[in-house]
Amino acid sequence: MVQIDNGNYIEYAKEYDLAFEFENAADKARFNDIVLAYAKKNSEDQSGLIAGSWWQPLYYSMTELTDYRLIANNKIQKGYYYAQSFSLKEKSADVANGFKQIDPTVDVIRYDFWADAPFYRYLNGEST
Repeated sequence: MVQIDNGNYIEYAKEYDLAFEFENAADKARFNDIVLAYAKKNSEDQSGLIAGSWWQPLYYSMTELTDYRLIANNKIQKGYYYAQSFSLKEKSADVANGFKQIDPTVDVIRYDFWADAPFYRYLNGEST
């Protein structure tokens, strides 16, 4: 974590986005079992996880899945660059207003999607 000039902190991390296309809805739903078994960290010394697994991993779907929760994406874009902030649906307008306080001319693209339960809990303030 690095402290910047205004006193805030920034955490630098390498992340990867990976997209899967499933043959059918049942296969897509079974993927959640893989997430919970190999990517959801439950203890500091847990073995058998994907390297770098997080306490609240993010896996999402543009279509509804059992046990996934509806959340919002709030995205701004300029050319090839974009910034986005995932939020609870009821907090989406607050995030959009935050973007607009920085630049009132920015267009905020907002849409809903389904996220895995651990990430939903993270958005609600849970850390494990």
